[in-house]
Amino acid sequence: MIDKSMYAILFMYSVSFSVLAGQYMLGDIYGITIRNWQGDEMKSNLLTFIQTNQLNTVTANIANATDAQNSSLAAIENAFQVGFNVGVELVTILTGTYIFNVVYFFLGPDSAIIIAGLVILYAFLVGRTLIALIRGV
Repeated sequence: MIDKSMYAILFMYSVSFSVLAGQYMLGDIYGITIRNWQGDEMKSNLLTFIQTNQLNTVTANIANATDAQNSSLAAIENAFQVGFNVGVELVTILTGTYIFNVVYFFLGPDSAIIIAGLVILYAFLVGRTLIALIRGV
């Protein structure tokens, strides 16, 4: 019986990576814009958090030694913010919960209660599986 929850976790994990691979292949490589029913573009949070234009401006200011103190502080703040956000995104990918972000993206904010129920069920299955693995059942 305990294997059933492990199968559900592995399924969610594989679906998360499949969606991520589809988003990468279609959205990033081939340039196809994936949109939800409201017209919002689907893209990884990593692209939003990195803010390449701001990062390039700060790096250029540091390299040219113009306004070095403020630019250095802004670069450090941006690095911490990017590091934290990238860490959160990697944790969602590694735990198999990235698919819930995609479901929320496509269904919209009205579906939050449905997704919350699925997340609670998923957390229950993960907890049950971890306890069984620790006990050696």
